[in-house]
Parts: sequence; structure tokens; C-alpha cells
Amino acid sequence: MFNWLFTWLEGRVSSFPPDEPRKPPATTWGFIRFYTRPFYPLIAVGLLLSIGLAVGEVRVFAYVGQLVDKLNSADRATFWADNKWELLAYGLLAVAVLPFFNAIADSIENQGMRGNYAMRIRWLAHRYMLRQSMEFYHNEFAGRVATKVMQAALGVRDVMMKLTQVIAWVVTFFFSAAASFIAND
Repeated sequence: MFNWLFTWLEGRVSSFPPDEPRKPPATTWGFIRFYTRPFYPLIAVGLLLSIGLAVGEVRVFAYVGQLVDKLNSADRATFWADNKWELLAYGLLAVAVLPFFNAIADSIENQGMRGNYAMRIRWLAHRYMLRQSMEFYHNEFAGRVATKVMQAALGVRDVMMKLTQVIAWVVTFFFSAAASFIAND
């Protein structure tokens, strides 16, 4: 079912770009932006999905609280007739809509970015390192250079994925929950 999506996401950003390697900026955020630029569209969609999922989950949890209050004071004989569309809508949101969008967000993360992101950075950094002088390597151990390339690739990928998905989700969830609590008081 999702095979076409996986294939499209995997090919969205080339892991082995033919571009001539350039020196990345020396600053941390400049370095991260330099290697992240091709992934901006995937990151933006992932960020929007993360925010939407957080808001949706807060709404479901808030509705469950409201449902308990309604059940406490409602006429049990007419409860389903009075609230069936609302119950069906929130049931559909919890059982189908949120899991569907969560699957899309996970696909973007795992198929579109997790592998390609680090591989692209390694490829570009490796090609850049090949252009360095012998004097550069005279004062560096080969294993140390290789380790820096490998760790930098994973570090850049993890920083961006955590910022755009985990932190955005937590911040949105917190503020949505706070707004929900304030609205219900």
C-alpha cells in the first residue's frame, strides 16, 4: 500500500550528488544548514505533521475527559442518539486519522531522511576530504578523520530530526494541552 510512497521518499534526495564538494561553514548552525538544505521540504512536511499530530492527540485526550463528564450527567437511554456523530468523529480521529498521519510522518523520517541524510553528508564530506593536501593528512590520523566524518553525519541528522519532530511535538503538545485546560476552566 505504501510502497509507492517509500520509493518516492527514498529517491527524493540523492545520497550521492554529483556536485563538486565545497567547504562547509565553520559555525555549528552554518554547518548543519549547509548539509540540511536539500532536506528542507521533507523536514517542513514532517514538522507540520508532528504539530498536527500533537494537536490531534491533545484533542482526543481532552474529549475523553469531556466524555467522562458527559456520561456522568447524561441520560443513558438517549446518550448514543444525542452524541453519536461526535463519538464517531473522535473515534475516527483516534483510530484512523491520527494513525494514518503518524504512518506518513514515520515514513518521511525513516524512508526519506534517516538513511539518505547521513549517507549524503558522508559522501560530500568524503569527496571534500579527498581534495585536501598531503600536509593536511600528515598531521592527522586517518582513523580520526574517518571517525569525524562518520560522527558528523549522524550528529547533523540527529540534531535536525530531534528539533523538527520530537521537540516540535513536545512543545506543541504542551501548549495545546495548556490551552485545552484553560479553555475548560
